Amino acid sequence: MPELDKGAGLVSLDKFRLGAAQIFVPVSMAKIKGQQKPGAVAEVFVDDFMDYVTGPKVDAHIITSEGLYANDESLTAFKWRGMLDTSMRYRRKFSQLIDQAASENSMVIPYAYQLHGWDQMMFSVSDFGVMRGRLRQAYNTDPSFKDAVHADLARQGRQPTPDKIAFILEEHALTYALMTEQASLERRLTSPNSLDQQIFAYPGPLMDSQIKAYEVLHGRTQIPDGQWLYADVSDKPMRLYDIGRIMRRNSACTPV
Repeated sequence: MPELDKGAGLVSLDKFRLGAAQIFVPVSMAKIKGQQKPGAVAEVFVDDFMDYVTGPKVDAHIITSEGLYANDESLTAFKWRGMLDTSMRYRRKFSQLIDQAASENSMVIPYAYQLHGWDQMMFSVSDFGVMRGRLRQAYNTDPSFKDAVHADLARQGRQPTPDKIAFILEEHALTYALMTEQASLERRLTSPNSLDQQIFAYPGPLMDSQIKAYEVLHGRTQIPDGQWLYADVSDKPMRLYDIGRIMRRNSACTPV
């Protein structure tokens, strides 16, 4: 299937300024020792976003995705324990790097950075099972959503097996819960109901199925320009997309 037109949502970095915001960085266990190693994720904040900060009013959330891999039918108890150990080492190293960056740059505030586990976030969302179920229903009944899921899996070199489909639907359900502030997160530098931006940052392109999943869960309520953003941090400079604008341009998925 043809990809959605995401060019309409591309944000000019020359005009971009970071207001009161929450930035979410999910860390893939497949990339945790490479593209998303602790130093690379620290750079997302210290290098990619720091030039656009206008004041100390940004909360940063790093979410390790070990719990998401429970959908993998080949996961053994031994591999699961290894993932947990890797996540714990990751958190310790990341905190050390942020403390070091703070000693060199007064704009880096270690208190603003929080590290979470996938299960911790998932269990904090009271309606998570309902949201995941709605996406499963849409996958089963809406051909355009199903095609988008399969196309995104193919771009990642994966087959649309039951476990991979469950993986991507759960991923989209949780990122939506984070963007809509349904997860229990401590506000440290921002205040409730005062956010200018919710930003999802990841080293990879914005997925078509992610946009369509948000359409399913969000219904016809429009998202104001500049409020929900996706940052592809795989390149320098990062590519920043306005999710609400893309949804309005490509609205083609019927809410269920």
